[in-house]
Amino acid sequence: MSEYTTVYLRHKNMPLLKKKEHPSHEECQSQSKEDLMKVIREVDEYNK
Repeated sequence: MSEYTTVYLRHKNMPLLKKKEHPSHEECQSQSKEDLMKVIREVDEYNK
């Protein structure tokens, strides 16, 4: 069994993320620059 399969089986019962990790290009274009910068700062804080 591959490492990927093991991880998948271990986590398959976890709920899916509420937000998509990579929004579509159209979704990004419809957001204002301030909104995007706010989200980027939130992600940076989360990743610290």
